[in-house]
Amino acid sequence: LAPDSEDVRANLERLAENLGEWEALADSYDAAASKVDDDFVKRQLLNGLANICDEQLDDPRRALGALRKVSALDPADDEALDRTDTLCMLLSDWELLVKVLQQKADNASSDVDRAELLGRLGGIKRDMLLDDDGAIEIYERALDLSPESTRSLDHLIDLYEERDADRFVELLEQRIVLADAGSDTRHQLVIKAADVYEKRLEKPEEAIRVLQIALDERPTE
Repeated sequence: LAPDSEDVRANLERLAENLGEWEALADSYDAAASKVDDDFVKRQLLNGLANICDEQLDDPRRALGALRKVSALDPADDEALDRTDTLCMLLSDWELLVKVLQQKADNASSDVDRAELLGRLGGIKRDMLLDDDGAIEIYERALDLSPESTRSLDHLIDLYEERDADRFVELLEQRIVLADAGSDTRHQLVIKAADVYEKRLEKPEEAIRVLQIALDERPTE
């Protein structure tokens, strides 16, 4: 009996639960999905296979494979992407998670959501894949979408500190503007920017300009 209709699948799942035959049902769904031509039915079968593997068979890797096939059929299926995201985290499959987050960012309906997803993607590249160059590229894209994101700025400041002094100090200046006036954070950023201007870029006039911010806010120091 081919599980190519919703009623048939419901009956098969009831029988599998009663008989403890989840492995056989998973194989049946897998085989049917490989043969059916209708993409909608194929996605339903693959989603059913993913559910069985994840919830009944404790086989997240097989569930992940089924969900990847769903996404290949419909890249805009956000539910499949969210479930794949969760399983990638569970399995520490960072390479696949990068692809999933990129697809989710492509699907995002707003720049705010897209920037948030790119922020996660940058963190995976930096922390899990140790790909600082890739992380910089992603965080720069996130910053373009959300120029007032202190999170993106802070990540980029950390990544550029030992790399590009010009870009580093440019980011510091952007971050200074967003920091609360008179705060310790703003004061530390000002001191750091002045130090870069003086010692690394040899621009004492720029160092003085930046230090004037600190002097105006903390005249007694």
